[in-house]
Amino acid sequence: MKPRATLVTHVLRVESMNESKRLDQALTKFWDFESMCVVEKESVVQTQFRDYVSSEGGRYVVSLPWKDSSMLLPDNYDLCYKCFLSLIPRLKRTPDLEKYDEVIREQLRFCMHLIAIMADIEKAFRMVGVSKADQDVLRFLWSKDVHSPVQIYKFTRVVFGVGRSQYLLNATIAHHLELFKEAYPSTVSKLQESMYVDDKVLGVSWDISSDEMLFDLSSIWEEVTAINPTKRNVVSLISKIYDPLGLMAPVVNRLQIFFQELSKCKVEWDEELSLPLKTKWNGLVDGLKGDAMCISRYCFASVTNARLRLVGFCDASTKAYAAVVYLVNERSKSVIIAAKTRVSPLQTQTVPQLELLGALILAKLITSVRER
Repeated sequence: MKPRATLVTHVLRVESMNESKRLDQALTKFWDFESMCVVEKESVVQTQFRDYVSSEGGRYVVSLPWKDSSMLLPDNYDLCYKCFLSLIPRLKRTPDLEKYDEVIREQLRFCMHLIAIMADIEKAFRMVGVSKADQDVLRFLWSKDVHSPVQIYKFTRVVFGVGRSQYLLNATIAHHLELFKEAYPSTVSKLQESMYVDDKVLGVSWDISSDEMLFDLSSIWEEVTAINPTKRNVVSLISKIYDPLGLMAPVVNRLQIFFQELSKCKVEWDEELSLPLKTKWNGLVDGLKGDAMCISRYCFASVTNARLRLVGFCDASTKAYAAVVYLVNERSKSVIIAAKTRVSPLQTQTVPQLELLGALILAKLITSVRER
């Protein structure tokens, strides 16, 4: 493979890490996020994408977003082969193998117009090719069945599930729109403001006949009641509840507080909960039962024909802080627009400090709502 002069690369490091340690590191990042940490923008990656995106055979071809290092990748075939061999027993047991700010803004935009339209790109990731220079780092081992010889394959299209694949897809769509900005400025502008890449409408159920968004946790309740409560299962439950507008905040925040309590008690990921913790857990799970909550998609449906204003509230306790924004008309009729909750940081904070954090997320939330 001929090296390219300006394309940055990096060394692939394969380290053996205890799964619990890996989960604890991910959890630390989560608490950092809850404490309102800020991540810098990756302008270098964006510049690299623009420099190497091309069109070949009717489809876009992109380069992988490498980190800033010039060292070559080591050959890890032996390691991959050992990992593949370890999968054989699992494959034999599975015979039918073949067969969290921008999200808020997208949700708000979906609620602000009387008529909503949706579209989808079929097999979107597979529509974007990977440059030949980068395909060798996407090699993998596979065989037609557990008895056939192991063969080396490589991906030629953007791989769904790989860390930077979502960025590559989003950047490709944005690049395609830019090509038509001069010819169709109004259409392109509206599309750029309304793009949301996901496998369903905003990640929630939308009843198009009643034009309502549905939040139904009964299926999650049935699944959770059938498993043994552990720290791992608690975080699994929380991750299943997709609620970027915070409309399910009273449910989600209580689960997050309970999960933080498990972390403070240094409960292991697969350790069985003590009786007091299990009792508290069962009470939280019971709160998931009941009928689905239905909310009108069009937020102006009940407050039309009147002067409108946004009203926000925030508050805090030793366990959490929160903010909520309402749309209120001159007759004092209101509808909830969005809410945001955060669990209190692991390091002890005073209530006034947490109230300031509540005011901060309220300022950010109401600004996002106003801009939409």
